[in-house]
Amino acid sequence: MNCTTKMIPYRSERILVLDVHPLRFGFVAMEGPHCVLDWEVRSFRRGVNAVKVPMSKKLELLIDEYDPKMIVVGDSNPRVLQRMKTIATLAANRHLPMFIVKQETIRTAFPDSLQNKHQIAQTLGDCYRELSPIVPPKRKSWKPEHYRMDIFNAAALGFAYFAKKHGA
Repeated sequence: MNCTTKMIPYRSERILVLDVHPLRFGFVAMEGPHCVLDWEVRSFRRGVNAVKVPMSKKLELLIDEYDPKMIVVGDSNPRVLQRMKTIATLAANRHLPMFIVKQETIRTAFPDSLQNKHQIAQTLGDCYRELSPIVPPKRKSWKPEHYRMDIFNAAALGFAYFAKKHGA
């Protein structure tokens, strides 16, 4: 799949895309559908190795740094409901719209042959050369998902957002 064939011309729009989990989030900052500005996984684990900076502060710093015009998140599961409320509150306080991408939108944005996370991550690595070197290895069924997959989940959300917005 060639990513540029999926998109139509666009006006530049900076978005911050979040893939939220109970103890971490992956993010991708995008400038339109063809440009990835930055990506990372941020953790806010508890216990002995607790991270001292709470999620809300990390998110505030990301918004200050990238100055997005919108925050894009995935359809959440009940385990991250409180995190999603925090994101929604922060977005509202900064007058940023928040767009929720449903799983069906991601499936529509990618062809039927690309239905598992690893295939989508490989396609995104081909689309965005910046992400190519960090495509996670294919997961063995007995191993946990690689932490970098959160970055590709966020990139897929951003890609699906732009595909839906531009009717591709």
